[in-house]
Amino acid sequence: MMQQGKSWVFGDNIDTDQLAPGAFMKSPVEELARHCLERLNPDFTKKVTQGDIVVGGRNFGVGSSREQAVQSLL
Repeated sequence: MMQQGKSWVFGDNIDTDQLAPGAFMKSPVEELARHCLERLNPDFTKKVTQGDIVVGGRNFGVGSSREQAVQSLL
């Protein structure tokens, strides 16, 4: 299956705190998602659109097993 969309490329060792920052863990998932990957790219949540592709390097998502990390990325 072929996907089309903008590619967002991130490097190695992107941990779950980058995906779901600890300061927002008690917030609703919609608020948490507004801060997904913002430390690495402050424009990410403002410009990402449905159909875009996130490309992570080695150990993407490393860290604690936060289900919120996946929820915020979705």
